[in-house]
Amino acid sequence: MIGCFLIAVLLILTASSSAVRVSSNGGGGGLLSYQHVSVSSELTGGKVLLVHCKSADDDLGIHNLTAGSEFKWQFVPLIQGGTTLFWCYLAPDDSHHASFEAYNNDHRIYEYKTHTYWIGKDDGVYAKLVDKNVDMLVYHWLD
Repeated sequence: MIGCFLIAVLLILTASSSAVRVSSNGGGGGLLSYQHVSVSSELTGGKVLLVHCKSADDDLGIHNLTAGSEFKWQFVPLIQGGTTLFWCYLAPDDSHHASFEAYNNDHRIYEYKTHTYWIGKDDGVYAKLVDKNVDMLVYHWLD
């Protein structure tokens, strides 16, 4: 009886907000299924990729990524009655940028299951299609 009550409370809390953890080492498991999103830089010429990701409830801050580095976070998406949406602003320099939905549980974009990978490259933002081992150009840098 108490176990059922605890599960019900946990489900209600999860349905009302998504718990976000900025992380550098995976995690998750247990009763709730974590989603993972990562943004990495493959810019050349010593450029630094500015990354700013947030949701309606959580601002994950501004991060400056050098080539080969990554910013990632994990969260439990809303289970019912809402949308979990994260969007990101990326800029490889002072004159180019891209802004996009990095995760939206209403739209299963780019075949992600539990992990979504975004990569900033010299010509734009790519989504990694893990099942196909392909990086697909999704957004060109805007002026």
